[in-house]
Amino acid sequence: ALGRYAAGALAGGCAAVHGTADADGSITLSLAISGVKLNSRNFWNGAWRSFWKVTVPPKGGKGELSGTIVAMVHYFEDGNVRMEAKRDHSAPLAASDGAALAEAIADGVRAAEAQHQAWIEESYTTMSDTAFKNLRRKMPITQTKFQWGKVAAYSLASELKGK
Repeated sequence: ALGRYAAGALAGGCAAVHGTADADGSITLSLAISGVKLNSRNFWNGAWRSFWKVTVPPKGGKGELSGTIVAMVHYFEDGNVRMEAKRDHSAPLAASDGAALAEAIADGVRAAEAQHQAWIEESYTTMSDTAFKNLRRKMPITQTKFQWGKVAAYSLASELKGK
């Protein structure tokens, strides 16, 4: 179920699962999901990775899905900009058998990754009003505002000086 989700949701998506039996009879599953999109011709690359852990009690029943999602984008035309968005997520799981557990895990991962994507999109909409605005200079070096309404007069004056 997780492999189908990764292949359908991510460019070049793949998933891996590793399980171990603990001394108390519980089972711990470690999951990794990865997708990479390389577009060097257009000067950008991106990667999406998530790492999850699920512990299932000895007699089945309720467990917990917890993990970290990392989305990374690198843009390198006329500069070098890198963005990394990383968040932790967790959700309860309940399943009656192995097949139901696999579907519950895939559904939990799908929901958490959709929430992460929505968080990134929301961050982008507010970023121009907060972070990028603070990077710009408030006033030009001359400490006087440029009067855009008089641009034609400025260019006419410079043309007259040149003649």
